[in-house]
Parts: sequence; structure tokens; C-alpha cells
Amino acid sequence: MMKGSFAACIAIVLLTLNSCRKDKDETPSPETPSSPQAYDNYSNLKVGNYWVYQEFFIDTLGNATPGTEIDSSYIEKDTVIGINTYRKMVRWKTSSIVPDIFLLRDSLSYTISYISTSYITFSSADFSTAFHHGYVVNMPGDTVAETTTKMHGPAETTVVPAGSFTTLDYRITFDMYPAYAFGTGMRYMHSRYAKNIGMISETTNINLYTTSCSERRLVRYHLE
Repeated sequence: MMKGSFAACIAIVLLTLNSCRKDKDETPSPETPSSPQAYDNYSNLKVGNYWVYQEFFIDTLGNATPGTEIDSSYIEKDTVIGINTYRKMVRWKTSSIVPDIFLLRDSLSYTISYISTSYITFSSADFSTAFHHGYVVNMPGDTVAETTTKMHGPAETTVVPAGSFTTLDYRITFDMYPAYAFGTGMRYMHSRYAKNIGMISETTNINLYTTSCSERRLVRYHLE
């Protein structure tokens, strides 16, 4: 349910001003400290929340065929790494022997994931930063594509079995090298999130030789 990039925490410092007594014994009214900016919640990482997804295969014309793979993700508990508290997300697939584990937390407008280090997996406000940049290299050692990960706007409507949602898209762009472009120079992997719901759909696999891909799409969910 979640993809990769890098994060930073922002600290907000509130300054307290000491008021001085004037000659006429007038005490100025204290300034009201500004409140931290509130951000919309797109990850919804509350313990007890769960989401169920179904796999779909998307052909080159955009037609979707449902598959047999079903997976569920749920927030199990809190866990502390250093000074930060993360939520433990457990993901079971139909074909799983053991689950996938994700450690996630919200930081202002960002969702941060942690494996061996922390990285950004979503932002509701930052549409300019490239969170990650890299390359896809095949077995002979040829560079297949250059990749860039960032938020893509504006908001759009995403329709899945669970309903129709207004979503923001965390997108990985594959800029294909000429030998692998095959008439289509760009490929995309999407992770789409809806406010107060969580992930609605996610590209799980792309075909580097055509525009076909596979997705997991939300079927049902429960929020505490």
C-alpha cells in the first residue's frame, strides 16, 4: 500500500515574549501564539483500521480484468523507532506464507515509511519535490529507464469496487531509454489516496515493453 522516497521532520518553535512594565503601569496584552497548520489525513493510520483489495490486470487499451489475488492490510499497533512513533501495518495476500510489514507515521503533510531508513510515501501538500530519483537496469547491465517519484496533481476521481473517490496520486514515472521505449516513452506506477480513507488503488506491476500493468483496488474497508 505504500511506495518509496525520503523524508525530513520539521520542528516548530514557539517564541515567548516577556512583557515589560511601562511608566504608566500598563501591561500589554500577551500575543496569542499561532497554532501549527493542520493537514488533511490521507493515510488514516489508526489502530484497528483495515482495507481489503483485489488484483486487476490492465491491458494496453485500459480494460481491467479482475484477478484472484485478494489482500488485506490492517493497522496492528504502535512501535517506537528512535524518537518517532510508527504504526505497524500488516499486509496479507491470498498467496502469502508470511505477511508484509510496513512501519508508517504522519509528519505534517507527509506519510513516512521506515525500513532501514525513513522515506516519504505520500504528501497531501508537496507537489514540487522529487522524493526519489533512480534507474532501472536489466540483467545484461543496460539502463532501461530513469525513474522519478513525486506527487502528481490535481486531484482526480478514482473508481474502484468500493466506490468512487477523490484522490491524490503518488506517482513513479519511468522515462524509458530509446531501446526500450517501443513507441511509448513513459510508464507510470500510481498510488492513489483519498482523504480520511487511505489508499484506494496502487499499481503493483508494470510491463516495461507495453503499457499493460496490474493494480490492487479497494474492495471494502473499516475505519475506527
